[in-house]
Formats: sequence, C-alpha cells, structure tokens
Amino acid sequence: MKNNPWNYEEIWLAIEQHDRHYANIFVSNDFRTNQNGCLILIQGLSVVRAGQWSRACCINESLDIGAMFPYVTKAKEHNLSVIILNRNQTSYIDKETYSNHEDTKASSENLHSFYLSPDSLPLLSSTKPVSNLSTSYEHFLYVYDNIIAKMSPTEKFYIVAHSAGGDNLTYLLRQRQDCILSKLSKIVFIDAFHAIISSDTDEIKKFFQYNALHFIASDKPMGESIHFSQKPFCSEVSAQSFKT
Repeated sequence: MKNNPWNYEEIWLAIEQHDRHYANIFVSNDFRTNQNGCLILIQGLSVVRAGQWSRACCINESLDIGAMFPYVTKAKEHNLSVIILNRNQTSYIDKETYSNHEDTKASSENLHSFYLSPDSLPLLSSTKPVSNLSTSYEHFLYVYDNIIAKMSPTEKFYIVAHSAGGDNLTYLLRQRQDCILSKLSKIVFIDAFHAIISSDTDEIKKFFQYNALHFIASDKPMGESIHFSQKPFCSEVSAQSFKT
C-alpha cells in the first residue's frame, strides 16, 4: 500500500505512545485535504490485516477478490480519500518477556511468524493487549476519535464493512451517533454480521433502512434483490458468489 501506484501513508497506533507502536492502518495521500468524501474500509474477523478481505481468496483466487485494491481504485476514480482499518491487530509480543522464555528462541523470524501466521494469534504469556486497542471495537472507536474525526476535513463518509466488521460499525454508530450519523452518506455490508437492537435510536434504524445495502453470497445475478434475513433492516442484494 505504501508503494506505487497507491502511495498510501502508514499510521502506527497508538499515536500517543511515540516509542511503542503496535497496530498499523493506512490512509490515502489526500486523506488530510480531500473535502469531497472519504471511504472507510473495515475487514472481518480472523487473521486478515489492513488491506485484506480474505487471505484464502488472495491465495486461491486473486488479489482483486481477496484484497481491497479494487475499492481503493474506485475511490480514487470518484475523488474519495480512503482509510483502511486493521481491527484484528489487537495484541503484540512483548520482546523482553519473549526473550526470557526458556523454551522460546527470540528471533526476528519467530516474531514475524507470530504476526504473519495464517492461524489465530496464540495466547502466550509474552502476548500483550495493545493499550486502547485491545478489541476490534476499541480499534474502530480509537481510529474514529483520533484519526478520522481529527484529520479528515470531509463532511461525507462512506463505509464498506465485511463480515464481523459490520458489528464493529453498528457499535461505532451507537457510541458516536451524534458525531458521525449526519456525515454518513452510505453503508455497504458484505456478508456481514450486524443487527438492530431495541435500544437503537429511530435515527439509526431509519438510516439503515434508506442508506444501507447488504451484499450477500448468492447464485442470483449481481445486485438482484434477495430475501436472506427473516427481518432485514436494510436492503439485501446478491453478491453473485458462493461462500467458500
């Protein structure tokens, strides 16, 4: 993401901990100046990191399917800035504790395998939660409060949320409704987990009803209306694909 043709800026979190950075996100080079609009991309659960929707699809199909490149390309075509979250990077290896393990050889290769493993990150005694970013909910809230709200000048946001990222999105709306809802233009869910609860405001429910779209794996043609949920609170359409 940091190289051509994207040239995105990498921001390390938490930003107030100048000597210790544990989670990285990416923003387009016009993120701080673009007033036309901003696209927020949030991935789902598991081992995927910033810029990825699915590692399996990246390997078995193509980067156009498994990575976010087509989305950032479209954003540029429509003059939108972009911010890519990294909701699953919520822990890190404490190198000092790690090096003191008798049964563990502290090396850069072992540390790389921890962060790049295709499996869920192991819960070791040397694994520590990232302060203020120890859950995916904290991650999105922190990024919104400290990066999006403070650095982006736009008054118009678009969000694409995949899988469990949909749950993070609804959490953000509940926590920051007064700040973001009036600036939110459209939401797209992709095979996402999300739900309306009894305490949700009428404003949130109405926004989902008229401004949210849920793409769901189906054998129907792309964009065709489908009936997947028993009580959908937003429009559901076919993504013209099968889950694997």
